[in-house]
Amino acid sequence: MSVFGKLKSAINMVTGGAAEVSVEFEEPKLNEPFNIVIHAMTKSEPVTIDKVYLKVRGIEEVEVDVTYTETNQAGDTRSISDSEHRSQITYEYEYIVSEEQVLSADTEHEWVQAVSFPEDCKPCYCGLNATHRYEIFAGLDCFGNDPDSGWIQLPYFS
Repeated sequence: MSVFGKLKSAINMVTGGAAEVSVEFEEPKLNEPFNIVIHAMTKSEPVTIDKVYLKVRGIEEVEVDVTYTETNQAGDTRSISDSEHRSQITYEYEYIVSEEQVLSADTEHEWVQAVSFPEDCKPCYCGLNATHRYEIFAGLDCFGNDPDSGWIQLPYFS
């Protein structure tokens, strides 16, 4: 391998470009397990990974109208109204889907993970000023920046 080939391989590992990660999922359910399939397509070099992981989180978001009152040095007051966005993580869990392994170059790999939620998890909803939703994130834990799927919103379910 040339110096430039080695440099490209090192850059791919550092930037997370050693593989492409995507996910597919069955219809999500709050009270029943459902499967998520993680796909990884490696590039031109083998990839040594410590693990394959899947993160699941619930997020509640609200949009509220807020009014602030300001008083200047002369004693004059004015009100300023604005809309504020707030969010709260309501649920987080990380599944270890697979342990340490070497993924061959130029190959596609697949792992299946059953996902289930505890009984106290909130259902999804979309109201006038508030929503609650779930997202998933799959990644390969390896040297440098982990190749990952990015956060993917699950469709609303109950």
